[in-house]
Amino acid sequence: MEELTMQESLVDAPRVSVLMTAYNASRFIAEALDDLLAQTFTDFELLIVDDGSTDDTLSILHTYASRDPRVIVIASEKNIGRPAASNLGLEQCRAPLIARADADDRYPADRLERQVRFFDEHPEIGILSGAADQIDEEGKFWNRLHFPGKDGQIRMRELFITSFTHPGSMFRTELIRAVGGYDVTYYTSADADLWARMRPLTRSANLDVPLVYYRKHSAASMFKRDAKQLARSLGIRKRLLSDYLQREVSLEEAGAMQMTFRERPVPPATQEQLEAGMRGLREVLRQAETRESADTVRYFKDEVGKALMQHASFNNDISYSLRWKLLKEAYRWAPAVASSWVTAKLKRIPAKIALRAKRGRSHTATR
Repeated sequence: MEELTMQESLVDAPRVSVLMTAYNASRFIAEALDDLLAQTFTDFELLIVDDGSTDDTLSILHTYASRDPRVIVIASEKNIGRPAASNLGLEQCRAPLIARADADDRYPADRLERQVRFFDEHPEIGILSGAADQIDEEGKFWNRLHFPGKDGQIRMRELFITSFTHPGSMFRTELIRAVGGYDVTYYTSADADLWARMRPLTRSANLDVPLVYYRKHSAASMFKRDAKQLARSLGIRKRLLSDYLQREVSLEEAGAMQMTFRERPVPPATQEQLEAGMRGLREVLRQAETRESADTVRYFKDEVGKALMQHASFNNDISYSLRWKLLKEAYRWAPAVASSWVTAKLKRIPAKIALRAKRGRSHTATR
């Protein structure tokens, strides 16, 4: 009788388990739920873990569950944090694919359909994300984030910064269970740690279309990283770089490489970080040239070249001699990228001169 029940459970399992955690999310959660329940792909269950909310979140969830049998509410008696709440929901996921979603974001209607189709066509892929449209608190678009699409490109970028958008991700259930779920000690960067542990077991990809409308607002957890959590987050890059370079990389080295690889980081990289970062990136390149495809190496060199051009052009806290050195390094790494950048800059000069001349004439006329 028990065996029959298990077989029936497998037959009844949906294709996708959409997993969401929510804490005091009453302001935005209805929009997120409406978007997910209106997906063109309908064979899914929607599990929402209420993480001890003190507002009306749980009441809203129960209302949706009473209307749609796909909605499953899991209530935590106290606030245990997003990673632990995610693990609580993970235990209840029945589908072979898990799609993550956040309670304060919005989602295009064909998000699940696109991802399921891609998984069906690419059985070697275990993690799939895509572009993300950033929206403000009122839901107005203000920026689009793109991520590298190919596995090798993702692997290189992940050495320094994340290459997936967590609330737009979908991955195979067997993978996340194989690595033990989310590490609860990474309170604000559990997704980055998860990718670092899952990627060696599979291949990954990103679609070049937005799969999530990512809402930026003052209550988002990314705005609350203290020094300890920032160090924990950087420790993920330290671990990945140590594995890649086959030597122990210090936290300071990892931070310097990360700051140098990023375009226009806030706060800007210091002179010492850029000099140390360039040394580290050259070492990564030497490893990549022996281990990666030509396409992946070209991508890495272009990304570093773009970052160096950005540092040279916009970092006013470094010496002119270092800015000149960064420009020369950019040409060594990615001559085509650097040339395009300079050409684009030169094209703007006549317009700037004309604008300044016009302002000068206007100023003279009013004197």
